[in-house]
Amino acid sequence: GGRLSEERVKLTGRLSEEHRDLSFQLAEARSEQETMEAECSGRLRLAREEIAAVRAQLEYLREERDDADARAGDALRSEAQQSVLCASLAAERDAADARRALALRAEAQTVKAEAQVVSQERAQTAELRIQWAEARHAASEAEARAETARTALATLRERDDSAARASDALRSGRAPHQVDGGGGPGGDGSDGPGDAAGEGRCGRQGQRR
Repeated sequence: GGRLSEERVKLTGRLSEEHRDLSFQLAEARSEQETMEAECSGRLRLAREEIAAVRAQLEYLREERDDADARAGDALRSEAQQSVLCASLAAERDAADARRALALRAEAQTVKAEAQVVSQERAQTAELRIQWAEARHAASEAEARAETARTALATLRERDDSAARASDALRSGRAPHQVDGGGGPGGDGSDGPGDAAGEGRCGRQGQRR
């Protein structure tokens, strides 16, 4: 009985020591667990904060990307509109150049036609001036001939009148110088009644002509 008691005491002592050791180990394990949980909690909090910051950064980057995409789209649309506008302006410029070229050709043709008309008018004017000068010269010559003819006709009429007076004087039996008071046998400087009669006939023939 004594041995059993000693063994029980020893066993109880060993169990107590083991219990103390296990309790100490359990306390250390719990302390380590709490420390680890605290560290994990801090790390988790930091990780969550970092995740929130990353998410905020991602949201900002998304907004920046969307803004950049919108600006790029606006720039592309503006560039397309500018390209269309430039093409339209180029087409209008080409059309204006074509119209200007047509107008210049038409103006050149008009100027050429006007130059031809002016040249023709100048030629016609020169020809008319020549014809006018020729007509004036012909009129002057005709007037001179008419004046000569009038002078000759007047002379012939005077001679015809003298011959008629001489003939009347001969028929009435008077001398020719008694009729017209002339200076010769014929009264007008002629040789006689025959010359006066001949001049009268010439004068009458000239009048008939």
